[in-house]
Amino acid sequence: QIEIKDLPYLQVGPYHTNTVAGLELAMDILRRRKNLNKQIFMITDGKPTCLKEGLNYYKNSFGLDRKIINRTLRLAKQCQRQDILITTFMVARDPYLQQFVR
Repeated sequence: QIEIKDLPYLQVGPYHTNTVAGLELAMDILRRRKNLNKQIFMITDGKPTCLKEGLNYYKNSFGLDRKIINRTLRLAKQCQRQDILITTFMVARDPYLQQFVR
C-alpha cells in the first residue's frame, strides 16, 4: 500500500502501464468500503501494456495487445456491473493514446 504523501515521488521504468493491477487494487479497496458512491479516478500517461501472470509479467508496448486490452476491458465491465464509476485522466498528447481512452 502506498501512502498518499508518497504519490508525487513514485517512479516506474518507462514503457509499461499495468492498468489491470491498478483497477484490481482500487476494486479491492472499494469492496471493503460501505460507501454508496464508489468511484475510481485513474490518471495515466499510457495505454495498458503489462499484466502480471503468476510470478511473471507479460509486457507488450507495441500497439494494443488483445490479451492485455481484453483483461482491462473485462475489469472495466465488472466495475460497471458493481456501480463503480471510472473517471480517466489522460496526461499524454499522443492522438493514438487519446483515442484509446475514448
